[in-house]
Amino acid sequence: MARIEKGGRILANGNDAGEWSAGGGSGGSIYLTCGTLAGDGLLQAKAGAGGWGGFSPGSGGGRIALHYTNWAWQGTNDVNGSYGVASFGPGEPGTLYLTGTNLFSSLIVGHKFRYVGAMTNWEPEGLVLSNATLWLDISNLQVRVRGDLKLFNSELRLIGMEGHTVTNILTVDGDLILTNGSRLSVLSGVTNEPPEGAEVVRVGRDLIVATNCIIYPVSWFSLRRTAQDPLGATSREHGFFYDPTVLFPAPNSVAATNGGSPRFVIGRHLYINSGGAIDASGCGYAGGFYDMSPYNRGWDLVHLGWGPGAIQTNLFPGSGAGHGGAGGKGRYGTGGGPAYGSSNAPVRPGSGGARSDGNNWYDNNGGAGGGLVRLNVGGDARIDGRINANGQSGMASAAGGSGGGIWIVCKRFTGTGALWARGGNGGAKGGYIYSGGGAGGRIAIWYQQWDWNGTAIDTNSVSGGTAGGGSATAGEVGTVRLYQLPPKGTVFVVR
Repeated sequence: MARIEKGGRILANGNDAGEWSAGGGSGGSIYLTCGTLAGDGLLQAKAGAGGWGGFSPGSGGGRIALHYTNWAWQGTNDVNGSYGVASFGPGEPGTLYLTGTNLFSSLIVGHKFRYVGAMTNWEPEGLVLSNATLWLDISNLQVRVRGDLKLFNSELRLIGMEGHTVTNILTVDGDLILTNGSRLSVLSGVTNEPPEGAEVVRVGRDLIVATNCIIYPVSWFSLRRTAQDPLGATSREHGFFYDPTVLFPAPNSVAATNGGSPRFVIGRHLYINSGGAIDASGCGYAGGFYDMSPYNRGWDLVHLGWGPGAIQTNLFPGSGAGHGGAGGKGRYGTGGGPAYGSSNAPVRPGSGGARSDGNNWYDNNGGAGGGLVRLNVGGDARIDGRINANGQSGMASAAGGSGGGIWIVCKRFTGTGALWARGGNGGAKGGYIYSGGGAGGRIAIWYQQWDWNGTAIDTNSVSGGTAGGGSATAGEVGTVRLYQLPPKGTVFVVR
């Protein structure tokens, strides 16, 4: 038997950074084999905090593996990552392996880990996450909550595996509620073409996003290397580091242009409270950048941007990405990515802006495209907060990414909030190197009753990004379609 009583601890933590601009140590490892695991103590292998300024990055959590025969554990497992300076974002949480499924009850409090066990089905009667961080790789694991799913000051991240076909990545039979600063991230692993190439989040009743809470729908894009991207794993200001063992797709290849995206199906009502959000900004295709991996020892490989609206030729540096319109022309007044997709039913994310051909290798990254927010709501869609699918602006002299897509189908559309799918701005540096803006994205709302009192949903909602200057041009305006659905039972007679 292994018993760790309250106040007892097994620690393998990384040290905090002791210097300005330094990173903390990563978490270590805990490997425990026993007959019965009992107690209410602490198992912890978290990362040390980064330094207090400069280029201090966050560090990754460690690993805990628990091999047991009998489960009587009531304690806490913590392998969380740490924070550095804000521009770098946090390190990833570490992993937790269990020989059984006992930890996954209806109440998870204080645990912080990424699950890597062998469980294939998890169907609690209800689920509450409180002050918890839970990352789940959805490959063979199916998650269905038979009642309500409630997040209190917690993060739930669902990571679709590459090559998925259409699947229910999460099913909640009751209400899905985010409150007290919670985050829900859904990263698509589907790589086949829309409209049905999407992982589905199904909510039987209401989806409620409270103040200071955010849902991140992340489209598949060919350059996603970790479960974090594009939610903070890397710093756009100081270059991108990617896994060198995973090859980059060739320009204009299928892998570069087939972004599957999450889709939300809500049985009753959607409520996004004031200060709450669905945020897909920068969650589409990646922008262009220098490949800074160790395998590119000369740091001379340039990627111009990805997606159907990206320019993939060095003859047109600094070209803004297209989507709802054409992207802005680049440094020499040439290029500009093409428009693509449907105005009535947007099912594609925005594309990445091109890198320019001048200035520093480390700060000249094209803006990523906006993601896709796709909502099918059985009743009211009330948006008092915001839905954001904007493309990112280019860094330094690089080009802007195009706005993404927003497609909402509902009975009653109401609220006082705002919807955006704007293109990112083109950059400028040195007084002579400029790039184009990304095009605006696409917004379509299908409704039966219109009671909207928020910010006007018009061309300003899908504006193109501005040009950096010189011969570069702004991205074109995207599209907005507001379509009133006929009542059920309507008969059309065509003669």
